[in-house]
Amino acid sequence: MFFSFGQAKGQAFVPATTPDETFPTNVQKVNNTGTDFAYFDNSYFKVTVWDGNNPMIGWDPGSGPKSPISFLGSSIGKIEDPDVVIFPDNTNHVLYLVSIYVIKGNVWIEGLNYSNGNWQTTFSPVQLSSSGKCETPNLDINSQNNLVAVWQDDNDISILFTNSQYQNPNIMILFNGSQIESGQDPDVAVYFDTQYGAAKYTVTFLIYDSYAGATDICASNNPFGSVGTFFNHYRIYNPEYYGKPRIACTRNNNNEYYEIVVGHYDGNNLNEIVGFNQQIINNNTLFSGPTILNTSLTHCYNQNHCVGYASGMFAAVWENESSNTSMKDIIMRKLDIAGNPVNNSYYIVNHFTSDNQIVPSVSGLKTGNHDIVYAFFNEPLEEIDYKHSDIMGNAVRKGLTTTIDNNTTLYPNPANNYLILNKEGEIAKYFIIDTHGKTVLSGILSEKIRKVNIQQLSSGIYFVKFITPNNTDIYKLIIHKSN
Repeated sequence: MFFSFGQAKGQAFVPATTPDETFPTNVQKVNNTGTDFAYFDNSYFKVTVWDGNNPMIGWDPGSGPKSPISFLGSSIGKIEDPDVVIFPDNTNHVLYLVSIYVIKGNVWIEGLNYSNGNWQTTFSPVQLSSSGKCETPNLDINSQNNLVAVWQDDNDISILFTNSQYQNPNIMILFNGSQIESGQDPDVAVYFDTQYGAAKYTVTFLIYDSYAGATDICASNNPFGSVGTFFNHYRIYNPEYYGKPRIACTRNNNNEYYEIVVGHYDGNNLNEIVGFNQQIINNNTLFSGPTILNTSLTHCYNQNHCVGYASGMFAAVWENESSNTSMKDIIMRKLDIAGNPVNNSYYIVNHFTSDNQIVPSVSGLKTGNHDIVYAFFNEPLEEIDYKHSDIMGNAVRKGLTTTIDNNTTLYPNPANNYLILNKEGEIAKYFIIDTHGKTVLSGILSEKIRKVNIQQLSSGIYFVKFITPNNTDIYKLIIHKSN
């Protein structure tokens, strides 16, 4: 099955086959998501963070999504622009989670740990800046527990070196900006150089030169714990046409590669996603020019891009909006380590005819297999969705039970011939609605658990609407009929 976006010229659009997994509902005004996952205690542990009206941390220990947990920093102020990493200590059966975010223009970091089914605090929120002019914090961690965080602080780019337990933290200025040259929108990737036996990181950011009216897309590769003075750069003019650079790197190779993706608006109501590749050989860097990643995608707006790495390939991911339909979907394109598109296919991470899927994030598994996780905001349904797939677009884990909140469950999901609805402690009317808005089944849920026969419904995507005296809630349901 293929979907078309705008006018595709001979290129295949391959939909990912993994069903949605949903963290919460009733989430609104999300501007950013971040995701990471790791192999922990013989399972794939996934986390996603988001901002908006109800910023939280969603998590899945491998058995399906659990009730999201709040940021520790929510007691301080409104969480904005969060990012997250996790580090598994499989020897001691502890998984560490570190989040970074902005509160009232300052950057904060906090840490949690998970063991024996319980979350505990590793370290309370720590304020990393005080200017009140910070934005775009991002962080990464390698398999040796070396953590690097970067953020924009007014005109400067700041950097933090530590680990998942926030031990021996060291904050430095990576780029000292000015009114003429300002650093903007940093991102970072951390890896371990097996040839030299040392942790290293690569950072990318923009330097806006107000005197020249130009912007440099910069990259710098340095040993963990130090900052360099030389930045490779690619100069672009009309800087207002370019978006945030986002970076990922290969892991545990002698010759490291990293990929930077940048959005580009060409001034003719079209957007491009361009890639810059760089190879690191013996501590030297070779910066290649841009490759347009979304050729043949015409009549489309492309933005909110990101990039991940898994098993010898990069996954460039972005939000695609058709100018014909104004609907937004999440697109992925595979790149080899040299930054070249692997084939002529764009993989649809998520597509639904009446939804807007926006602000994606992506993470590849650090241990080097094909697994990859995508997270994004489903705007009309007001929910955070994620998918566990591999970089080839194949499903890894199917959705089973969807726990909506503390007193609402529908399962199985995907469903076949029956559906059990649990609306604990409330009398509710329920409606099952198809994608055309037609109610195909309805009833009154007056008991704690209600088994609904759905044999007459065909395979597809539906919505289950609950109406109680106090609320109206809508959840996504997938019906898949066995052959």
